[in-house]
Amino acid sequence: MKLLELSHSCLMDILYKETPFKLAIENICNKNTIFRDDRKNLTNIVGCSLRHFYIFDNLISRLEVELSNEQKVILHIYLSNRLFVPLISSKEMETALEQYQISKKSIDTLDNLTEDKTKIIPPEYSNNSIEYLHYRFNVPTWVLKMWMKHFKGYTYKIVKSINKPSNHYMIKNTSKINDDELNKNNDFVPSFAEGLYQYQGNIGPVRHSLVRGGKMALITPAEHYLYSKLDLDLLRKIAIYSEVQNNIHLQLEAMLSNNLSCDIIAGSSEAYYSTKKDLEAHALNKVNLYQANHSSIITCLSEKVHTFFVLPKNTNFAELRKSPDYFNRIKQEELDGYIANQKLALHDASEFIEEGGQLVYAVSTMNKKETLQILDDFIKNHPDFVLVEQKQFLPFDKYNSTYYFAIFRKEVPHD
Repeated sequence: MKLLELSHSCLMDILYKETPFKLAIENICNKNTIFRDDRKNLTNIVGCSLRHFYIFDNLISRLEVELSNEQKVILHIYLSNRLFVPLISSKEMETALEQYQISKKSIDTLDNLTEDKTKIIPPEYSNNSIEYLHYRFNVPTWVLKMWMKHFKGYTYKIVKSINKPSNHYMIKNTSKINDDELNKNNDFVPSFAEGLYQYQGNIGPVRHSLVRGGKMALITPAEHYLYSKLDLDLLRKIAIYSEVQNNIHLQLEAMLSNNLSCDIIAGSSEAYYSTKKDLEAHALNKVNLYQANHSSIITCLSEKVHTFFVLPKNTNFAELRKSPDYFNRIKQEELDGYIANQKLALHDASEFIEEGGQLVYAVSTMNKKETLQILDDFIKNHPDFVLVEQKQFLPFDKYNSTYYFAIFRKEVPHD
């Protein structure tokens, strides 16, 4: 199949079957003989079409003709090719437009509308309006309204930041790599925080030999900050309840110098299988993994723990920066369900904290309903816990993170 056909098939799966971007690319490449450069071009075309979806969709809607999903997708590719990533020849594109029965009048209209690409956003919207930000940065309007309410004037800085690639950061496992070996590797340089390294390699960080060998672990600056505030004791039990894919176990393994011993309860099949794969690849033999909902924690833990991490499913706005299709998968109607589940997960985990122990709630979001309101609800209904610290990270500050955490401590009763 040609690049244009592959791009069209991939976009159809993403937009109308809600197949995640990375999985859709993998599926297409596995079904066809794709060379490295072709895969890169495929990713660029599909990614560009997704990152400009709302403004392209607006332009296409101005044609005022009835179009099928297949026709809409070919026009998204046409606009992407015309305006940003010209990877498909004009002859091939012309043939495809004829194949999908796109009229010359429609193409002429789109060409006129995009003659000056600095003016493709409808001129009636002011630069600070929700509509402008919606089209300019490809963010759902309901998300923008939420951020306008919660963060007011910071909203523009937020959406501008999440449209830029984020840096990758690492911590070292001191039991596996020393300073001399690390200093000889130019892919890792010290960052603004002690013990935190910025990755500057040319290959994907997860494919780097030091990462695959467990010598370095991926981490965000916000997570690094959180761990610096915790009382992690090798002699005291640690438990993790997670409904999202993450590498907290690899981070803790690096921080505790290859001595991590804990119980992980995976609240989703995605979290379970990704964690299982990591545990096997890195031979983390002292970690017990279970698949269970938070209401069934009692079936997994034999005793109370000193530190319990709760990482429930959330709006995960960090994905807006990482996944060009996330705007299409995040649903406003799912928000109330997230919040109800977060409250229950935090409550269920709190039942297994020993006196003096700590409960850690962490979500990759910028939504006060999932952060401060969860915190207030928990404190109100659990008087035996006190708030130690809470912090919201925004993507435009030095921590470059979309993240929130709250640390609670269970009080020791006094006679």
